[in-house]
Amino acid sequence: MSSQPGRSSGPLDLHTALQRALRAEGPYGPERRGRNFAPFDGTVLKVADEALSFADAVLRRSASDPLSDLPRRLFLGFGITARQPPLTTQEARKLWNMLRRMKHLEGLSLEDPDGLLMLIPTNELERMPLSLPNLKYLKYCMTFSVDFCHAFLAGLQRSQLETVVIRFPKEYDHESDNESSDPLTLLAKPCAAATLETLEVENLRYEYFDYSAAFQFPLLGTLSLEFALDSVSPRMPILGYLLSRIPNLSSFDIATAAAPPPLSPHQQPPIADIRATNIHAQANSRTRWSLDRVTGSVLDLWLLGLRCPARLVDISQVDLFTVQNIPSIMFDLFSATSPRALYVAFKETRSSPTDAVMGFLGRLREYWMASPHGSVPKVFELDLSVKQPAKLEILLPSTLALIPSSPRLESFMLNIHFQCKSRHTEPRLNLGHGFPMGHPSYPMVEDDSDDSDESLPEGRRLTQCLEAQHFFREMPGFLRGYQASFQAASARGLQLSIKISSYCSPEGRWLVSGGGARENRVMSWLGST
Repeated sequence: MSSQPGRSSGPLDLHTALQRALRAEGPYGPERRGRNFAPFDGTVLKVADEALSFADAVLRRSASDPLSDLPRRLFLGFGITARQPPLTTQEARKLWNMLRRMKHLEGLSLEDPDGLLMLIPTNELERMPLSLPNLKYLKYCMTFSVDFCHAFLAGLQRSQLETVVIRFPKEYDHESDNESSDPLTLLAKPCAAATLETLEVENLRYEYFDYSAAFQFPLLGTLSLEFALDSVSPRMPILGYLLSRIPNLSSFDIATAAAPPPLSPHQQPPIADIRATNIHAQANSRTRWSLDRVTGSVLDLWLLGLRCPARLVDISQVDLFTVQNIPSIMFDLFSATSPRALYVAFKETRSSPTDAVMGFLGRLREYWMASPHGSVPKVFELDLSVKQPAKLEILLPSTLALIPSSPRLESFMLNIHFQCKSRHTEPRLNLGHGFPMGHPSYPMVEDDSDDSDESLPEGRRLTQCLEAQHFFREMPGFLRGYQASFQAASARGLQLSIKISSYCSPEGRWLVSGGGARENRVMSWLGST
């Protein structure tokens, strides 16, 4: 075998190991699309043998080699530490030394760093911290303890992190750890405190917040919090905590996974008190946010009680409880935020029947008509995801009645998606947020979440089912009675777009096309108005 500069001629050289890694598809690959996922364009190592071979190839390189021929992003999958038989301490040391050697890395995603760190004695980790001076992006998925994450971040002595994604473990007893479970306390370290710009936290619980800590993240502008609720972890007010620590927030995304009913017995304090406390915190804070975007379910946004402007309000789900029990919902949501663009998404689930979105749209129309120039947006987009297309005959009048309800409206886009996934026998690949299918931490259950992904994985195609074919044939007929309204809207300059799609036909079809207002276009437009 011929040698090349900077490469070993051993049994598995770096080039071969790299090509094997690049052929693998990780959970950031094209098969996974969702709120917190993007294509991963670096080295992907999913299993132990693959990772150890790659580590051997890296460690055989000269210490002076900058590894500039390697991708600058690395993904280490859960399958590495889940191997049977388990990794040995010597193998864990090898992987750790590989990470220490890869000083060129700009992005690092770790699905089970706890499983690796627990195999290496603590005194060794303290003597051999990571030195990753170019690292800007880190995703750290905890599986056991927050203590490991604290130790890992403390070891990044030369890094200046700009984007961090933290996932807390499920069924985690934070009181058994020595270190704080507060996500911002976790990141109040030299590697992130002064440089962090974007933070995403998953599987978070309200009781993790530590209100006694006093520090700020001056550059943090984008925050995404996904909360887990159960019988021992209720909702709580959080705006006082966030305002005191994040003075320059511009984009805020709040989500709740598998939320129990708001009036379940464990919910203390009552939800009305949560909103009142959040409003009081804003009134007494020196910090005044001005948000480019805020995203959350209609209940989560109502509980925040925002008293600051928000150029784009993105409602990720509409539930029946909130619509039925909060008569002032529209005033509460929009009187202070005064959005210039409003996105509303509705997915039909057990807790969100079509009655929920019908009630929401009816109240929205009444609000717009009562304040035609006040808090009415210029841009409105509605995503309807339904299980029974026949219900659209009932939903469309409430939806399209919004078009003539405000002269201020300049763009109206309607996306209708038919949830026909259950009609197809081919299962969709589900990586369970990066964990292999069948892993006990992620049992397969019927999906009733508010933000689940209904899209086909990229590159896969299905034959259109009979129900979807019928849906595509019938939809134009549903719209025939609204032609006069569409023409009148067009005459006054309204951009009107209506698109339909299904699980088996994700590309969809335009029924009315007026140049839909996509987010990058909208934000650019609003920024100049």
